[in-house]
Amino acid sequence: WPACLNCPARFNDELELTGVQQPRRLSRAEKVLPVLSAWRVLHESTPGSTAIFVHLLDEHDRIVAQDDRLGVPRHTWRPGDEFVQVHHLNIKNVPPGRYRLAVGLYDRADNARWAAATPTGQPLGDRIILGEVEVTP
Repeated sequence: WPACLNCPARFNDELELTGVQQPRRLSRAEKVLPVLSAWRVLHESTPGSTAIFVHLLDEHDRIVAQDDRLGVPRHTWRPGDEFVQVHHLNIKNVPPGRYRLAVGLYDRADNARWAAATPTGQPLGDRIILGEVEVTP
């Protein structure tokens, strides 16, 4: 997996983002920005409905495209398990420009975001920035 900004990162000390693959530049004529993220389960988790979000952010930190999903339910997680999550962000109406890509997790029941931290425990907030993407006409 290519290196990403702020990887690896841990969320709620239960799940670790180990890598990301996404185009650095694409035309909005392609209509979809694919993002693949690689994850490692650190600890068993309390069952619940959770989603991984990927946000495309403009220069004012506004979400211009997003995709929220989790293809591997938490009740199936076992320490050491690894999985890849695929996200497809609809960019057909996104104006050309440079954007930041962010990722995080939240519980669907209350929309509470998971805390992100470095592997050594340094807090990173409730999301991490993966890098930049340029959308062209």
